[in-house]
Amino acid sequence: MRPGWLALALVVLTVAAYSSVGSLGFVTFDDPQYITDNRHVSGGLTWSGVQWAFTSGHASNWHPLTWISHMLDVELFGLNPGPHHLVNLFFHVINTLLLFMLFQGVTGATVRSAVVAALFALHPLHVESVAWVSERKDVLSTLFFILTLMAYDRYTRDPALRRYIVVFVLLALGLMAKPMLVTVPFVLLLLDVWPLKRFNPASPQPGLVLKLVIEKLPLFVLVLASSIITLMVQQEGGAVSSLAQAPLDIRLANVLVSYVVYMGNMVWPTGLAALYPMVKSIPLWQALGAGVLLVAISSGVLKCLRRFPYLTVGWFWYLGTLVPVIGIVQVGSQAMADRYTYIPLIGLFIMIAWGGYDLLVRNTAKRAPIVIIIAVVVLGLGSATWVQVQYWADSKTLWKRALAVTNNNFRAHVAYGSLLATEDRHKDAAAQFSAAVRIQPNYAEAHSKLGVEFAALGQHDAAVSHYKEALRYRPDLGMANTNMGNALVAEGRAGEALVYFERALQQDQDDPLALNALGSAMDDLGRIDEAIDLYRKALAINPRLSAAYNNLAAALVRKGQYKEALIELDAALDIEPDNATYHYNYAILTLQLGNREAARQHLMEVLSINPAHEGARQTLDKIQPD
Repeated sequence: MRPGWLALALVVLTVAAYSSVGSLGFVTFDDPQYITDNRHVSGGLTWSGVQWAFTSGHASNWHPLTWISHMLDVELFGLNPGPHHLVNLFFHVINTLLLFMLFQGVTGATVRSAVVAALFALHPLHVESVAWVSERKDVLSTLFFILTLMAYDRYTRDPALRRYIVVFVLLALGLMAKPMLVTVPFVLLLLDVWPLKRFNPASPQPGLVLKLVIEKLPLFVLVLASSIITLMVQQEGGAVSSLAQAPLDIRLANVLVSYVVYMGNMVWPTGLAALYPMVKSIPLWQALGAGVLLVAISSGVLKCLRRFPYLTVGWFWYLGTLVPVIGIVQVGSQAMADRYTYIPLIGLFIMIAWGGYDLLVRNTAKRAPIVIIIAVVVLGLGSATWVQVQYWADSKTLWKRALAVTNNNFRAHVAYGSLLATEDRHKDAAAQFSAAVRIQPNYAEAHSKLGVEFAALGQHDAAVSHYKEALRYRPDLGMANTNMGNALVAEGRAGEALVYFERALQQDQDDPLALNALGSAMDDLGRIDEAIDLYRKALAINPRLSAAYNNLAAALVRKGQYKEALIELDAALDIEPDNATYHYNYAILTLQLGNREAARQHLMEVLSINPAHEGARQTLDKIQPD
């Protein structure tokens, strides 16, 4: 089949499998800190934003090109999530085509190259990288990864400094999208063996090996610099787990088991989740069994190096490109992640495509069954991918799925509980946070959020107890300090609360929640002008913080600025149109301004949201026409 038709088929199949991504929303998994609540990104593409992208270690990462791509999305599409997802899909389609072109160009094997590209395009393990907007860094960095390999192929055909510079620049750009590309020099050495055949395993030449390594020294220096920057940023951001948090024996066992689990998920991709929790212990037999299997496969492919070099290259591509994210340096609390396989699985796909050809096609005169097998596998993977995409439709679906297919997933419990809290389902939210602290008793964030739910349920003492637990485990936790301060404000101890708000702001002077809470404390102390300044500062950082608009409106009312207060309440309702409290405050304010009809409409809206709202019912009864 001609390459053009195969390329078209790849595009059609990929777009069909991901046809629903344009209807997906943002999720609470990193999307707020990456896009919606990130004022540098949500403001669109600006010069100050670009400067921030290159100088910031926000979210414990240094990937300026990724930040700029998100800024450009906002500039073009605003905060409508659909186009953001479609841009991810666009990159994934381009990556698929480039991968096909790369292997077709370096091997001349059109169908096998198309099989690798199809597996890459349609495997459900890659859904996370495409359907999750915050994982733009995966699809963007892989674009530069493949372009780097293509540029390297061109350099090896006609070595010249200008061509080497292109390789260097493309790799640098890729590292600025995601530092996982630090293994590229290693991949290039593998390509030297196969398919570029710059090194012949049948007649090893140590001098040639040294020459090929020296040739890549500038690239090794580049990835070393990227690794140092990344480690510094992640340590500064608190993302790197200490040995006390993740002991070395657990890490090493998890490394071995994860390599095997990823392969199992490649063969049978079921039970996939957005988050896989790090376990507290791994049975010795699992770790030893995984280690024996990995050594056995490594030994086997090395024995096949001369006859079937693609097996060796594919296997060590898989092992090597996973090293930055396999967990030797533990970043975050996840044991593994589907997104980590986006580049590594290409190695296994090479083994499948070329190995399958040698095993089946060359040994049979009838190729029709092979075509049928390929079609069934491709369509099956495409269907599974389409299903997996649906789990990324919204945050609730995402986290319910994670809880359904994993065990002891304390972070998923917290994420799901946070969603329930926004719906005022405080008992259900408290149950989720309670489950999280049972699984992970030292999880400070869960204690802090559980305290908030107890406060909402009127259990003040229980709330304070969990705030104290949160601060015991993490005295610098901003949300816990803010919540403790809020609890003291509720007790009428606003003066004592100030110290907690100030601690929160010491950790992050631009924390809008802490600024809003400090403003509330100032308000209670009668320092209204200071409170107003703090509310406005919080809103400048996060223009979608509806509570700050509501508090600002209340402060303006106390200053007699009723019309200005209405403007702020309008803004709060634009963000949360189903918030009964904001509608009630709006009704009371419009009633003071003599607009009984507007007040009536908002009171009726309150009762439609919360029929048990006694204040709204009593006020409505008073102003109903005779």
